[in-house]
Amino acid sequence: MKQSKDDGSSGLRGDTQENENDISDAVGTNTMDAPTQSPKEPDASFSEQPTLKPTEASAAQGISVANVSIDIVQNSCIIGSLAGDECLEEPKIRQQLFVPRGGANPVNINFGHSVAFINDNILAAATDGSGAGAGVHIYFRDNLNLFTHFQSIFDGDEQRLFGYSIAASKSTNTLVVGAPSLARSDEEVDCVKEWCELCSWSEFDSTPCGERLDVIVQQSSNGNEEDMKQQIMTSGRCIEDVICNQVVSQGKVFVYEPKGNSWEQVGTISSDDPSFGSVVAIEGDIIAVGSPEEDKVRIYEKDESGWTFLVDTKTPPSQTSGARFGSSLSLSDGILVIGAPLDGIGGVAYVYARSFGDFVQQGPPLAPRDISPGDNFGEKVSVSGCTVAVSSSNAKTASTFGTGLIRIFNYDPLLDLYSADQILEPMEQVAGVFPECLVMDENNLLVGSSGGGSFSTGIVTHFVRRNNVWAQQAVMPHPLLEAGGSAVGGFGCGLSISDSTALVGAKGDEQGLPGSFYVADLCPEAEEELI
Repeated sequence: MKQSKDDGSSGLRGDTQENENDISDAVGTNTMDAPTQSPKEPDASFSEQPTLKPTEASAAQGISVANVSIDIVQNSCIIGSLAGDECLEEPKIRQQLFVPRGGANPVNINFGHSVAFINDNILAAATDGSGAGAGVHIYFRDNLNLFTHFQSIFDGDEQRLFGYSIAASKSTNTLVVGAPSLARSDEEVDCVKEWCELCSWSEFDSTPCGERLDVIVQQSSNGNEEDMKQQIMTSGRCIEDVICNQVVSQGKVFVYEPKGNSWEQVGTISSDDPSFGSVVAIEGDIIAVGSPEEDKVRIYEKDESGWTFLVDTKTPPSQTSGARFGSSLSLSDGILVIGAPLDGIGGVAYVYARSFGDFVQQGPPLAPRDISPGDNFGEKVSVSGCTVAVSSSNAKTASTFGTGLIRIFNYDPLLDLYSADQILEPMEQVAGVFPECLVMDENNLLVGSSGGGSFSTGIVTHFVRRNNVWAQQAVMPHPLLEAGGSAVGGFGCGLSISDSTALVGAKGDEQGLPGSFYVADLCPEAEEELI
């Protein structure tokens, strides 16, 4: 079964694009977990190292793990049903996980902002990239069926939001980390002084600077000519000219692959657009990166030289500037869905299909006829199999429970396009933003509202598809409130699903602490004893 991901977006600014290739080592440290609040604690460190072998892909997935350029046969799509696999109980929380503790306690870094399954037994969680201690943390399932911290990865550049978005490919165990840049002032410049070889040493000494430099270098214990030049120009002497350029803030995407018993950085993709990396998606050897402030999505493929080959750069077919094209991405079975919430009347989503080494637009844009200005249709998207889910957080609903809904589109093989099928709304008051984030995996759809629920601490709504019809299955309030404790909020985003297990971020958890995330069973066995 394929992995689904929820990706974030960023309000960051930028202008032109320039790619660079940079391969370097990851900076990672292993630290111990904070005590979990689960009733049962893991009593020892893991007895076996995690398995880093790529997960075998089923032939039914219709895609090669070695080369995702194989075309997907669209008319083989079968819309699923649960076929007797009924959930007898509501989703249950299995475990709460915290950011690993190092020397200093990190504060307010929104841990749980992004989460992803690397495979069924290995997962990753990240902060939003802000604050000291920001980073990506990897956990694996131990012999007690609990997830245990295994590795931490840091960037160290305070000008980038390392971990703002993450995604992973189950077929290769590849982890992708987005790091959009912090927006800088338009007036911020970087100035470089140019050396003047023939200028006089001073107003009272006509000796050329070049001759005086030779003497200084010979007498210096350092003997480095360039260092001496910089010191002399810093004193105000021998300056031919001063060239100033506006500082360019680069967004970056880091790629990690399993090497031995850890993940190591194997590539870096960069752009001069600061919002580059706000959203990332990966499937096999294909990575898609959103630059919503630039209205671009760049698609990369791994070749012999690494993650360097730019397959294509997508822009809004409508050519609308400021559409925030690329605010959301979802990639599954060779289908790429791109959201543009400010395009058209009230937002648009575009569907692209992998074909002969490229992604081509499949059918007309997804833009419902009853959409209204400001609906933000396309703010979040998720694709699984032949189904696309698109959020519209400001759309007016038929219910009395506020605004916001999700539209479901299913692939029609006869028309070779995605047609509107169903509208989903919550069955009860959610409050906050619905839907703020979403993730779909086959017959499960999770919708998060981090400011919803009791005391605005966050809520997750679980929809299930049975006999090709989606219906609300359950509502997951903040687990700490359910247990009679206190919670600050932020429960519900990010989100990820693998089989019937879900990850739910709680970036506002625990006042004075940096957040957490939860592992939940979406369809627990009635007789199962949960940890």
